[in-house]
This record gives sequence, C-alpha cells and structure tokens, in this order.
Amino acid sequence: MRPLELTLVLACLLTLALLLQQPVIHPALYAALLVAPLVLGLAQYSIEGYRWQILPLYLVAAAFGLIAIAQMLPSLRGVQLPRWAAWTSSTFSIGAVLIGAGLAWFMPVFHLPRPTGAFAVGTRSEVWIDPHRADRRIPVQWWYPAPSGSAGERAPYIDDPTAFSAPFGVPGFFFHYLGAVRTNALVGAPLAANAQAYPVLLFSHGATGTRSQNSFQFEELASQGYVVLSIDHTFRFAVFDLDPGLLASAEGTQRFFAQWEERVLPEHVADQRFAVDQLERLNSFDPLGMFTERLDLRQLGLFGHSAGAAAGAEFCRQDERCRAFLSLDGHVHSVVQRDGLTQPYLFFGQDSDPTMSDAQLRERGFSPQFRDLARDMLQGIDAAMLRTSSPTYRLRLTLSGHVAFTDQSLMVTVAVGPLKAMVGLLPAERAHHVINAYTLAFFDRHLRGQTAPLLDGPAPAYPEVQWIATPEVR
Repeated sequence: MRPLELTLVLACLLTLALLLQQPVIHPALYAALLVAPLVLGLAQYSIEGYRWQILPLYLVAAAFGLIAIAQMLPSLRGVQLPRWAAWTSSTFSIGAVLIGAGLAWFMPVFHLPRPTGAFAVGTRSEVWIDPHRADRRIPVQWWYPAPSGSAGERAPYIDDPTAFSAPFGVPGFFFHYLGAVRTNALVGAPLAANAQAYPVLLFSHGATGTRSQNSFQFEELASQGYVVLSIDHTFRFAVFDLDPGLLASAEGTQRFFAQWEERVLPEHVADQRFAVDQLERLNSFDPLGMFTERLDLRQLGLFGHSAGAAAGAEFCRQDERCRAFLSLDGHVHSVVQRDGLTQPYLFFGQDSDPTMSDAQLRERGFSPQFRDLARDMLQGIDAAMLRTSSPTYRLRLTLSGHVAFTDQSLMVTVAVGPLKAMVGLLPAERAHHVINAYTLAFFDRHLRGQTAPLLDGPAPAYPEVQWIATPEVR
C-alpha cells in the first residue's frame, strides 16, 4: 500500500475506536477528530491519486465527515446513538475499512525492481506506419542505456491501463490503478555515449500482452548496455476470435494452435520484420538524432513471451538478421519443429513437468488437461532444439507459472485460487531476478561474445533453475 493509503486506513480505524468509546471531550475537538479521515482521504486523492480498491475507505471517511457536521448542528449536538446502533454501524464501517485495505494490499501499485547495471535507463515511445500493410499503425517503445546519474520524469508503466481489461473479461476501470505505477526509466533521456553502438534486442509480447509487460527485463537489459525495442502487435487480441472450446481436448488443442498459426502468427512475424527494417533505417538516419549509427544490428537478438516467443522463433527461422533467440515459456509452431533454427536458442519455461500426478497438479492449481498441453508443447520444443544447428538450452523455473515471466506477477501480492496456476508459488521478485540473470548471460555470450559461465550448467546460486536434457523425439 502507498503511504497515504496506509495512513487513511489507520485514521479510519482510530476514528472508529473513538466513536465506540464515546469519550467526554470538547465538541470542537471531537468534530476535528471525526473529520481527520476525510481530510486525509482528500489529501490521498490529490497526491497519490484515486483507485477503486480504496473506495470503501473514501465512503467511511465521508460518513465520519457527515457525523462531524451533525455534531456541530445545535439541534443534534450532544445526541448519541443507542449503543446497539453505534455497534452495528461500526461493524459495517470496520468491514468496509478492512475490505478497502485488503483490496489495496492484494492489488498493489507495484514497484519494478531497480536495475543493477552501470547505466541509467531512458525510454521513448512512437508509432510506426507500415505502408505495405494498409498503413498499419504499430506502436513501439524503446528502453536504452542513458548516462549514469541522469535525472528526469519517470515514465508511466502503461499509457492505457484498460488494455489489460479485455483479455481478462473485466470492466475497463478494473486496471485503471496501473496508471499510477511509475517505472525506473526516464522519458527522453539521452543515449549514453560510452559505446559507439549498442547491441539491440527485439521483444514480442504474448496474445494478451502489451509492449510494456516485461519492463522488469527491459530496464535491467538497458542498464547493462542493450537497446531494447518492444512492439505492440496490432492483432494481439485476435486469439479471442478463435474457438476456445477446442482447448477441451488434446485433439482440439492441436486444431486451435493450427488456426492460430494460420491466422495470427503471420501478422506477428510481419510486425517483427517491419520493426527490424525500421531499425536499419533509423541506424542510417534517425530524425531525432538519437540512434543514427548507434545500433549494432550485427548483434541483434529476439526474445518473447508465450505467443510472442512463437512468432520470434518463426522470424529467426526466416531471417538471418536474428543472431540469438530466447523464449520465455513460448511454444514453437510446426515448421520450426520440423526445421529447427540456425541461431543459439534458449527456452526458459514454467514448472510444467508432464509427469506430475493429478494431486500435484491440483496443488499447483492446474487441471489434469494441463499435463497434456505441457507434454505436447515440450515435445515440440525438443523437436526444434534437436534440429537446431547452434547451442541450445532448455531450462525450467521451479514453482513458476506462465505469467511469472512477465510483470503481471507483480500485480497481485499473493497468488490464490486460479492465480496459483498462472503466477506460480515462487515470489515474483525472486523469479524476475533469476530470469534477468539468465537472459543477460545468454545474450552476453551469444551477442557480445562473453564467457557467461552461468550457461555452463546448474548454478548453486540459482537452485530454482532446472536444466533439462533434450530427449530424442520420435
């Protein structure tokens, strides 16, 4: 909870205690104590900003303000409620305060981890137009190394918080509070002059994601000297036009992904190809002057989450400008399974062991159907890796879920119910630290040519990471 939110909760509870005790004090002082939560509520609204989770606190504070006004009226001064009425209203008020406090705690205005690299982090957003696809608009965002010690406006986490609402089937206001999240990246900061040119990483989000969904990674990579570009795919919600009922069986699941490969995947790959073309143009001449001859596209890596990783794998299969590919719990489609890749390939997946028993699945919040999905997905990855001509790495992050590889795991304080399957049981801060360590090691080795011993095998510092041998796929 934010500081003024916590102060408001405490003020409401103390005022409730005052009402229940009904002490004999001067009426003006009594009214001032009653109105204090209302004043704090107005201050919190003005300074930290409104969010719907603490609406019950606002209502309780407003009720206290009305009681204070009533106490100042001559006709009502000194009038006290019957004890039963006071206790009943207080019980409802306590419930409202606890609900508001609980919601604010459960759905926090979260903080991204502070980057650990030598650089500050700059960011800029723009919209590109692809003239070859009916002037399609493609929003993108950069994260890049800025001079150490840079200061400026911290960028908002997301421009349009309602973008998260459609995938989860909730009203538009539900994620409005994410507009209050501020990142570590500085808007419009200059590009650091430490290097002539920086290696470039292109990211693709999943079917229900947004370009900012892996900011914990983007900021860390930028602080370590990488330029990161993330795309908002135009057809990111197209998956909802497919028939989700197909996922009820293994055979149906295969048909679902076949439809996805036919209707959505080509659009995402085309977005990536256009983005790389744009990177080449901007490296030749950036109208804003920032990236001209500052992008080392000989060191271009791709990474993505979920469906974005599947698109990244296909782009790398088609386009040799991709020099290394990292998948965050993403499947690969049939052509990549058949042909493999020529680039180094790391798959970092959730804790989805196909040999888990029904009891183990239930403990993690999964249905038995998940075991079949995991088996098919991992067999496809094994097939692609066996046919890949460069080094491959298959890692499993124990106790993690699918969205543990994104910022979405920070959006709840604790995973309960169905969230356990999505987020997992590994604390988000630890999961992100581990993911960043292996992401940096992979690109450092295969783009920058560094040794990166973390990729040599299991590391005692990261016991959560399991190295999985690629079996022969029949």
